[in-house]
Amino acid sequence: MTEVKPVREYPCLSANFFRGTFPGQVASVLKTLETKPEKARDFLAAIEKGVIMVPLKEDLPTRTVKGLLRLGIGVEETPVTLEEIEADLQKESAESAELVE
Repeated sequence: MTEVKPVREYPCLSANFFRGTFPGQVASVLKTLETKPEKARDFLAAIEKGVIMVPLKEDLPTRTVKGLLRLGIGVEETPVTLEEIEADLQKESAESAELVE
């Protein structure tokens, strides 16, 4: 009887790829974008399913952010002003107070 190998969900992404840093993953995908577009498709699918998490913009090098934009991936930013942070905290406090009541 022949052994059946499991089908890999992301055949163009290796185990080493998943162990790498996010900027390294983006660089790897961009490097092979023209010759192996299916790698980009697998990468985007893994992000969409939450297998690969996209860090916040300020945690990434500019080169990586530009690469993500080239792939059509937007990068979220965190509030940058103290007022925005305080407003978010007040909103969260109000929402949790409503849940308690």
